[in-house]
Amino acid sequence: MLPDVYINAQLKKSENIRFNYRVTRSFTDVSKFAQGYVLNNYNSLYSGNRDLESALNHNLSLNFFSFNMFNFTNIFANIAYTKRIDALKSGVDIVGINRVSSTINSNFEDESLTASGKYERTFGKIKASVQGNLGWSTTNNLVDNAQRTSNSLTQNYTAALSTNFKNAPNLELGYRYTVNNYENGNLETTFYTSRPYARFDASFLKNFIFTVDYDYYNYTDKEETIANTYSFLESNLTYQKKDSRWEYGIKGTNLLNTTTLNRDSTNELFFSTQAYFVQPRYVLFSVKYDL
Repeated sequence: MLPDVYINAQLKKSENIRFNYRVTRSFTDVSKFAQGYVLNNYNSLYSGNRDLESALNHNLSLNFFSFNMFNFTNIFANIAYTKRIDALKSGVDIVGINRVSSTINSNFEDESLTASGKYERTFGKIKASVQGNLGWSTTNNLVDNAQRTSNSLTQNYTAALSTNFKNAPNLELGYRYTVNNYENGNLETTFYTSRPYARFDASFLKNFIFTVDYDYYNYTDKEETIANTYSFLESNLTYQKKDSRWEYGIKGTNLLNTTTLNRDSTNELFFSTQAYFVQPRYVLFSVKYDL
């Protein structure tokens, strides 16, 4: 096993860059070695593999951080890359409507890359920030003894403005945009989520704190066969006298009574989008005592 390589360089007093390289091994659970069939679902079986070996992982990361105390500017960036050799993967055989899976050591190399960055600056009592996250991966699986390559590219972007008052209400307004692109075999699709949001908090009459969170979602796919809009609103009001151990509160969750939300994902066989039912509107009264 190769030793870790770690480099840390201070460019300035407020700037730092780090590089790290590691080689690790991954091991599977002992239950994956047991031969025989396990019924996971009415049409899904799992078979163990006693010939499994560990997988080798090459991990590289590079981080940068900068802080300027004169104009209150923060900059952060990170990139990480992983390459897996002899990866522990799921091999699948499709028999009619039935699925028989097993864990194997893949002869194909898997790769993944993640990158993120954030820029934040304060102008008096106003703070502005932009940030982005990127995730890419390519994986190889065996389906009916044939190689199937799956690619995934996810992108998340956020821009926000917020206030920072001590004796006045504070408000944050932001916008998030997500793009998820999936390729599986000869099939490809993309899902988009637009998400403006708002956060509000205020203290009043010395002992009361009031907060409101609002999120709006616009969810669509590339072919525009799926289009769903929904929103969530939550609010919280608490009361606590100075130096008192008692706190009283009332909290409302899902005040707009939204019924479903959307999520999408991918695996070695297919990509999918689901609609999840969520808990309906409810109001909770609370009493807290600090010992």
